[in-house]
Amino acid sequence: MPIHSWKRFQGRIHFYDVPALYLYLCIIFVLLNLKYYIMNYELSKMDLWRLLRGTEPPTFNWVEKLEKLGLGTYRGGFSDRWEYNSIFAIPENLSEEEMWELYKQMRDESEEFMKRIGITIK
Repeated sequence: MPIHSWKRFQGRIHFYDVPALYLYLCIIFVLLNLKYYIMNYELSKMDLWRLLRGTEPPTFNWVEKLEKLGLGTYRGGFSDRWEYNSIFAIPENLSEEEMWELYKQMRDESEEFMKRIGITIK
């Protein structure tokens, strides 16, 4: 008969059961209070501009679209690259909602492209 038999220790909690019991209680607590762990942020136009500047245009179509909106310039030649306007040059022609949608579209297209070529990010 094993030492840790359920019949032998039934009804008693021993020192080796405490970590497992604590883990179960923590999981139950998190599941019951899950709605309190959702975060909401209020982003200003400057925050959205910084977020948008942190992304690279996934395709050349995006480069053309961003140039038409006046958000930056494409530098072609030996090393092709996209450069956004200055961090302090917040675009006045776009609303906060338009900047957010632009960011989400670029992010989603980048993730789809990376999945197609077999790159996964964890």
